[in-house]
Order: sequence, then structure tokens, then C-alpha cells
Amino acid sequence: MIKFFRKIRQQLLSENKVPKYLMYAIGEIVLVVIGILIALQINNWNQKENEQSKIKEYAISLIQDLERDIAMANQIIGQNEEIVDRIDSLNIYIQNRKIADFDNLVMLFYTLNKPHRPYVWSRTTITELKNSGSLGLIQNDSLSKMISEYDAFTFHLDDDFINDRTQFEKATALSLSVVNHNYPNFYEISENFVPNNKERDPSLFKSRVYLEAQAINLGIITRDIAVIQEMGNNYNILLMYLRIRIDVELPRLTKNAKEIIKLLKATYLN
Repeated sequence: MIKFFRKIRQQLLSENKVPKYLMYAIGEIVLVVIGILIALQINNWNQKENEQSKIKEYAISLIQDLERDIAMANQIIGQNEEIVDRIDSLNIYIQNRKIADFDNLVMLFYTLNKPHRPYVWSRTTITELKNSGSLGLIQNDSLSKMISEYDAFTFHLDDDFINDRTQFEKATALSLSVVNHNYPNFYEISENFVPNNKERDPSLFKSRVYLEAQAINLGIITRDIAVIQEMGNNYNILLMYLRIRIDVELPRLTKNAKEIIKLLKATYLN
């Protein structure tokens, strides 16, 4: 092709046809420019295709991360509901009760909680999207915004967890000044605790574990009703925090995660 154009130029010059040569030269330049523009367009198209192909891979991975977050959030909701149920039972039990009427073993069951579980978010894909700049390549602006807001909300919940854990530890520390844990079968007690009170689950108070502990006949540590009330107050503050997580924040998070999954599938997997 180059030899062909060179031959035409040489022929025009040899025949001294300068005007035609200039027109030809201009035409050749235009063709070169058009060729360059076409090449750039093809390159841009290929680049966008590669970018969107990569975003599709991110979409698949992000869906998996979000599904893990939803499962984890649901487990924490279940755990927190048990703690809330136990605090409700504790409130019922200590209302208008005199020091002499407190049963240490009952108090133990109502104040014995599993360690407060932290959130473990699956942030790998979102972190890669942010660090690589690929978050801005998502074609759906609403989807990109939802992902950013979801990510920010998980960090907000991490801050909430620190607050909840601090209150959990404070209430637990106060319970240690009220409730005697010195049972020989304490490990079995801790493995078999349930959140319900005596009226709602009488089978607990007929179990072998309970009856063996009851035979030890331990009394509560404090003789000051004010200490018990302070403990109850701190458990109620914890209850308030956990209710916000259970009823508002974690449902909001799972709802947002499901909406993101739906949009990712509609945008990249259909």
C-alpha cells in the first residue's frame, strides 16, 4: 500500500502536476488522520470492554462478599436477641424483689452471656474497587453510590460495636459483684445456659445441671439492693444499644446489601 502511494506521488511530481500533488497530499493526510482516529476508537472500545469485563469479575466477587455479610449480620442479630431476651428476663426477676428473695443461680443464668461477637466484614472486593479506581468505572451511578455508602456504614457499625462491647463489659463487671460463680459444675452451667426465665422455660430449672448447682446453695454476693439496681441499669443501657442494632441498623445493612446484589446481577450478570 505504501509503495502504491509513493508511486502516485512520484508520477505526479514527474508530470509537474503540483496542484494535483497538493490535493493528493492533503487527501493522504486526511486518510492518515482518519486511520489514527479509527485506531484510537478501536483501542478505546477494547479498553472499555476490558474494564467492564473486570468490573463483571468484581461484581461476582462482591455479590459473594455481600452474601457473607448478610449471613454474618443475621447470626449477630440472633445472638443479640438472646442477650436482649435474657436482660428482659433479668428485669422481670429483679423488679420489687427483696435481697433475701434473690436466687443466686437464677441470677447467674440471667447474667451469663456469650462474649460479645465483633463484626467480620468481607471487605476484600470493595477495597480493591476503591484502591484500583475501578469503583468509578461502574456504569450505574446509583449502584456506585450505594456501594460507597454501604462500605461507610460497615465502619460506622464497627464504631458501634466498640461502644456496645464497652457497655457489655461494664455490665458484666457489675454482675460479678452481685452474682456468685463458684459452682463446681460452672463449665456445664455456662454450656447449657438459655435466655428464658423460669415461667417461660421451666424445663431449665428441672435439668440435671441446674439441680446439681442448686444443691451447692450459694447466695448472691451483695447485700445492697442499690448494687443490684446499678447492675440492672447498665444491662438496660446495653439492651437499648442492642435494640438499635437488631431493629434498625443491621436490618438496614442487610436491606442495602440485598439491593446492591440485585442491581449487580441486573447490570452485569444478565
